[in-house]
Amino acid sequence: MLRLFSLLKNLISFSAINDGSKKLVFYSEGSNYWTHFQGLIQETLTLVDFEIIYLSSDPNDPGLKLMHPNYHSFDIGEGHIRSWVFQNLNTKVLVMTTPDLETYQLKKSIFPVHYVYIQHSLVSLHMAYGENAFDAFDSIFCAGPHHVNEVREIEKQKNISPKTIFNHGYSRLDQLICDQKQYLEKNPNHPKVILFAPSWGKNGIIESGKAINLIRQILKANYPMVLRPHPQTIRYASFQLQEIIQTFERNKLFSFESNVSSTESLFCAKLMISDWSGAALEFGIALGKPVIFIDMPKKINNPSYQEISLVPFEEDIRLKIGKIIDKDTKNLKNEIFECMHEHEKKTFDLLANVYNVGESDRKGAEQLLHLIN
Repeated sequence: MLRLFSLLKNLISFSAINDGSKKLVFYSEGSNYWTHFQGLIQETLTLVDFEIIYLSSDPNDPGLKLMHPNYHSFDIGEGHIRSWVFQNLNTKVLVMTTPDLETYQLKKSIFPVHYVYIQHSLVSLHMAYGENAFDAFDSIFCAGPHHVNEVREIEKQKNISPKTIFNHGYSRLDQLICDQKQYLEKNPNHPKVILFAPSWGKNGIIESGKAINLIRQILKANYPMVLRPHPQTIRYASFQLQEIIQTFERNKLFSFESNVSSTESLFCAKLMISDWSGAALEFGIALGKPVIFIDMPKKINNPSYQEISLVPFEEDIRLKIGKIIDKDTKNLKNEIFECMHEHEKKTFDLLANVYNVGESDRKGAEQLLHLIN
């Protein structure tokens, strides 16, 4: 009941803002996505003299705590109040990293709003997301050339009007590159661990029951390791996750990390073990470290993805940042050694797969101003 009163109070405060001041609005599902908004919002605030509004469905979202004279933030929950706000929103531009606009709960406004989608992952748009995930957006901010090609192929295949495409980049990648440099300068003798960070879903390493055998082999080889599950795994596969934790929690080499916003384990890791996780692409491309991909079934959220004549990015790049091994391997210790040894010989320019490295926030802010004006 207290939560409802808080949301109603926020709705009244939000509605009290003059519609003429609502030129630019950001919406986030929750705290895990703040890393994709933070730099863009802060850069935009340096360029504008009008108010920016940030809406979130998570009362613990760090974006609700940012302080700036031209910044207003509101927790709108994820129920009827959020639905009302979306359908009655009167703004020039709404920026979000939530796909499937118009498909599920989130509907477009009765007012003319320009909807902008920004990426929260480097994975493909045609296999990793639903078939209609981006149809209702007016602009797509693309992380790299693969996203541009995918958007245009989707439009061609579905015979829909072309969207405004912007070669944006990927703020998360820029942050990781910068933060890793600072971390290593401050912690030259940091611990070196194996990071176990799979994706989520019924075919994920944890959900399928394959994780225990793999983790046991890592610990038996005397590698310190960090288990970093996807937030959706924590939410929907708690039974399997608790089984893993209870099995290994007394082993001093084993540690568990539930906060995917934390970056220290990424910087300490010398290698990641994953499956189809977008985090593995960030780890390999931004940090230049090797990834072992456990050969699990593809993470397919669009059964019709093969109608798009493009190899999904997360499939195409795997061997450039690591190696693929069998899910039932009994020789993981040697696979880890070989992967790190082979990685030293690779010379791919992985950053060429991403636009505006080091400048994505500034470029994105400038494009948002262009759309408003």
